Amino acid sequence: MVSVSAMMLRLPVCPSRGNTSAPVTQSRLAMRPVPTLALIRPEARSRAVLARVEAGLGRAVPAIIAPVMTVAPVAARYDPAGFAGLILTSAHAVELARGLEGRPVWCVGRRTRDAARARGAMVKAVAPDAEALVAELAARPPEGPLLWLRGVHVAGDLAARLREVGIATEAVVIYDQPAIAPTPALLTALQGEAPVILPLYSPRSATLIGQALGRPGAGLTPIALSPRIAKAWQQAAGSDCVTCDRPDGAEMTRRIIAALRQSSA
Repeated sequence: MVSVSAMMLRLPVCPSRGNTSAPVTQSRLAMRPVPTLALIRPEARSRAVLARVEAGLGRAVPAIIAPVMTVAPVAARYDPAGFAGLILTSAHAVELARGLEGRPVWCVGRRTRDAARARGAMVKAVAPDAEALVAELAARPPEGPLLWLRGVHVAGDLAARLREVGIATEAVVIYDQPAIAPTPALLTALQGEAPVILPLYSPRSATLIGQALGRPGAGLTPIALSPRIAKAWQQAAGSDCVTCDRPDGAEMTRRIIAALRQSSA
């Protein structure tokens, strides 16, 4: 079998003086490179994203899975029974929280909501981001104080924002997100000319990879889940990115699929 790179096209030519039938050959134009999906979330999350993208596209997608941080539980003492409910802003918090079954919870993000329901929590409300959750709780205050189960690294002090609008709220750290150095293969791909799609799901991951990258490659398309994440990327990497219309996983999946299709066209 002849490889694509070795194939030649035979094209007709206009008759010329002294040669009325001589054909010419021309190398086939190089095929456009297949875009790669670079996933830097913790591995289980990255594989879940890849599965959703491949299901949406209906085909396998070349991918690099290279987390730039991991999740580690932090020993914390707290009693959920002492509060009217819990605030959960990530699926990591849901996985590591104690006493969720039957407990009222307020969530940020649909995946956080779904994870909380799977653990038996009673979801009172879900908001697309922290500011929307503040507005929701200000409009419909809980019957008592709330406890926010959070990570070491957060984009803002949600507990302080809630106290500002009259909602008594405490916070306890139940997990950390230690950084992992980006792999050489990841950096090479992100700095190259070939098309690479890079979803950014948090300000911390955007900052970590942006600072490590130094110079984004010409083929790189970063996609930020929210304007705050886009700002973190711009400050760390010094380049622009695509920003999702809504800060949720379904919108990010849609954006990734659209970018992969566009890069492949």
